Amino acid sequence: MPLTPAEKMRRYREKLKNDPIRYEDYKKKDLIKLSLRIKITELSEKEKADQRKKWREQKKDKREKTESTIKVIEIKKPSTSTEAPTAIKCVNKNHILTIRKLRRTYEKLPSVKHFAA
Repeated sequence: MPLTPAEKMRRYREKLKNDPIRYEDYKKKDLIKLSLRIKITELSEKEKADQRKKWREQKKDKREKTESTIKVIEIKKPSTSTEAPTAIKCVNKNHILTIRKLRRTYEKLPSVKHFAA
């Protein structure tokens, strides 16, 4: 069975830590990368506002992307009109809250009988 990306990364890090020279190079590169970052306290007020606006937009885009991937795979239809629908499988744990809200609203609805015309 092929390795997952997490397993591959774990193996890579183990190999890296076993070789002290490569590990030191890795640490130095990481320090350089961190030192090149400009802290928000060092920016002017306009630059701070621009950066924060950029972060808000990025966060909004990320939320929209994750919300679009959240789906209920299958909803079991209730056998009686008083039962609330139950989710069989969810893609994301956060979506369980939405399912609970759905159940609550479904339970509040009056039961409706369908007549054949």
